[in-house]
Amino acid sequence: MKKLITILLSICQIPVFAQNWDINFDDTINANLITISPDSVWQIGHPNKVFFDSALSNPNAIATKLDTLYPSNTNTFFEMKFANPSEFEGYFGVFNIYFWNKYDLDSLHAGRWISVSIDNGLTFHSSTSDAGEMYHSLNSINPYQLDTLYNGELGLTGKSDFVNEQFTFIICDFLTIDTFIVRFNMASDSTLNTTHEGWLIDNMQLEFSVCSGVKENLPSSFTFNYLPNPDHNFINLSIDNPKESNLQIKVTDILGKTIIERQLHGKQGKFTHPLSIQDITEGLYIISVSDGNDSRSKKVLIEK
Repeated sequence: MKKLITILLSICQIPVFAQNWDINFDDTINANLITISPDSVWQIGHPNKVFFDSALSNPNAIATKLDTLYPSNTNTFFEMKFANPSEFEGYFGVFNIYFWNKYDLDSLHAGRWISVSIDNGLTFHSSTSDAGEMYHSLNSINPYQLDTLYNGELGLTGKSDFVNEQFTFIICDFLTIDTFIVRFNMASDSTLNTTHEGWLIDNMQLEFSVCSGVKENLPSSFTFNYLPNPDHNFINLSIDNPKESNLQIKVTDILGKTIIERQLHGKQGKFTHPLSIQDITEGLYIISVSDGNDSRSKKVLIEK
């Protein structure tokens, strides 16, 4: 799941531009990077609940209500907006967010996810359901599950004390970017919430790097997609390979655990490869294909 990030970061060892922000919600200057949705469910201050009884670094954090439970029938967010540095057209960049969070969400009725927009908010892409160059890395001990929420989004739910998570987005070409927005979302349905406290976030670190390679120097090789197979024990991988090469196929769960790993001699041109999934349980997985220089990843929901 992190292969593409590793490749890009190896090219970006000496960035032509880099900027970092530390947001602990006690510093009003950095906290001003945050815009909260008009419903004001997200609040910055000292949490005063049973489970959300303190920030990671006191006094302040951001949470879905500081003193009360999160409301039903809500689709709330806070976001950070960054203007496109147009002088870097043709370059690529890496945007990392590290954050500590704790959460208490009603399974099947409420969930959380991160989304990004590269067109100043006209469209958003979710880290839990959209394929693309973004990765939400979860601590392997997180007791969460992935649910389809009432609004159709796939949301992470469950309960956990403070754990660290990372979100990474690859900007492949600044020419395609208008204004870049990162949004932290939480939604709940009409079920009455009587015990759950929501989502709390503290000690965010933002890293933005414009990399020293230009677009045409990025790894450029094969493409792949997956196609349905009438036999639910297989997925057909459709691969377009510009040259003959050895390929590695890997299937991981969304915690990053490797479930399947295969080596394949890829011929030049377009071909289909059946991948056996008969030993995989239902759920959301990441399929990655790598030729040793470049990697492509897609999310797939396996249902049997």
